[in-house]
Amino acid sequence: MLQNSPADTSETRANDAQVPRRSRRYEPKRRLRTVAALDGRTTAAKRVATLLRVWEAQLGDKLADGQRIAMERAASLVALAEDARARRLAGDTSISLWDTVRLDNSAARAVQQLGLPEERESGPGVQGRSLSSLEWSGAK
Repeated sequence: MLQNSPADTSETRANDAQVPRRSRRYEPKRRLRTVAALDGRTTAAKRVATLLRVWEAQLGDKLADGQRIAMERAASLVALAEDARARRLAGDTSISLWDTVRLDNSAARAVQQLGLPEERESGPGVQGRSLSSLEWSGAK
């Protein structure tokens, strides 16, 4: 009975050589994810959700799909830039200074492209003066 089993034929062995074996480790499926797919438990996801709420209030409730995508992109970049900056300042050298600068610049450009209404800065030390007019030598 076992003589004619397909496991012993050379044809089956040749087919097995062509099919790559799956590794024994579990590999999750690669999927494209959106901001809506985030579960909201991480600090970054909470920050993205907060930025989206604030910007949606500034731009109005009726946003086109393109505007919503641009907002999600900008919010994600801002969260990544803030995380990279905080890690680098905490002493994590796995994030280079160049990466931090690039992330920060990308986030700033993405936010600028949203066309948010400009807010006038006011607060202690600023009060009516531009930031460029403040000097390091103790302007109060």
